[in-house]
Amino acid sequence: MQIYNITKERVTEVVNKAFESKDRPVDLCLCYQCRLDVTCYVLNRAKPIYVLSERGISHLKDNYSDSLQDLADLTRLVADGIHLVAKAKRKHHLEPLESKVDSAIAYFNFPTITGTLLAGETFAPIAGKVTLLIDNKIVPMKDSKWLNPIELTGGAGGHYVFWPKSIPTKNIDEKKTFQFQLEITSELYETKVHFFELTITSRKELNETFQAHNAYTCDNILLFKAE
Repeated sequence: MQIYNITKERVTEVVNKAFESKDRPVDLCLCYQCRLDVTCYVLNRAKPIYVLSERGISHLKDNYSDSLQDLADLTRLVADGIHLVAKAKRKHHLEPLESKVDSAIAYFNFPTITGTLLAGETFAPIAGKVTLLIDNKIVPMKDSKWLNPIELTGGAGGHYVFWPKSIPTKNIDEKKTFQFQLEITSELYETKVHFFELTITSRKELNETFQAHNAYTCDNILLFKAE
């Protein structure tokens, strides 16, 4: 069963447009973590709208998109969130970016990996620790701005995001399937492991620029209380 949050989708769209606008604050960091900070700020103040079916999604999207008042409210919240994030720098902005990739003929460049933790009984976002692994080893991240594991607090909306470090290889256009696992632990909830795979084609260029559209979204992960 897949739970869809129409509000989350709309908020993400408005946030991305704001970050790409020429009118954004000059001191605003454009990394994905700061986008996520703004997104969570808005989601914690906007009314969530959940649906289960594709038909429900289409119906609500049409109605939601037509509401100028809803759009104005979201735009105002996004502006407030951007103002706060621009003023309050994350700790990692003061740290050196330590995760250089060795020079190579080609690279396996990974998309960002995102998802949401929800309580199985209520579908409400929950706090928890999320670790991204390959072969039971923690996956190195793009640089020190990207954390692994991630400690989600109650204000994070249950959202996590990883950006794995690119892997050098000797061949261009080489296809390789990577087997990932997410290990999730949360107080009062059972530990859960979620498996997924990504097939990546190596490219000559090393991808060092974040692109909002280049993301893999995992299925919502439902956690149930431990007995």
